[in-house]
Amino acid sequence: MAWLFVSAVLWLAGFGVYIGRFHRWNSWDLLAHPLHLLSDVVGVLRELWAHLSTVGLAWLMGSLLLLGYVALLLLARVVRDG
Repeated sequence: MAWLFVSAVLWLAGFGVYIGRFHRWNSWDLLAHPLHLLSDVVGVLRELWAHLSTVGLAWLMGSLLLLGYVALLLLARVVRDG
């Protein structure tokens, strides 16, 4: 169950990378302009299947983040076990 949660969060982070990179939103915009950000995100989600590059980029970034997470876990295990 934990891996499902981690995977979902990292793929959502990949979507966040897409929103930041192509829609030019920053993390502080969540506090400064929450309704504008929400409107933009809903607009992207409505047209999600019309723009498969959005899905592909979010999936790719999420997968790379997941790969990095697994690599760090394995490295920590190797260091711990000596």
